[in-house]
Amino acid sequence: MILGMIEYIYLGKLPKEQGLIKDLLIISEGYMLKKLKEECETRLMSRLRRQDNLIEMLLAADQVKAEKLKKKCMELLLQKIPPRDICKDADLIELPSNILLEMLQFSLSA
Repeated sequence: MILGMIEYIYLGKLPKEQGLIKDLLIISEGYMLKKLKEECETRLMSRLRRQDNLIEMLLAADQVKAEKLKKKCMELLLQKIPPRDICKDADLIELPSNILLEMLQFSLSA
């Protein structure tokens, strides 16, 4: 992970593996590497697909306050799950209550 950060700083390259990019997103917040955080967020947004992936990315985005990624995850989740079923979905019900509330609010504003 640190090697990936150093490679980005010196070579401007992100790893290809999504898991490593997610890890870089998280550590970029701690090291206050805004450009790295933005690039990781953009790359992750372009690779969102499966629901389990969306939930994992939503949690990571919330952790580092990556608002664009968070919004995109919510948008894609709400395409798959109607707002009335958010609190019934087995995967979503495990999310922290603040994220569930944000999703409900997001669904009302969309």
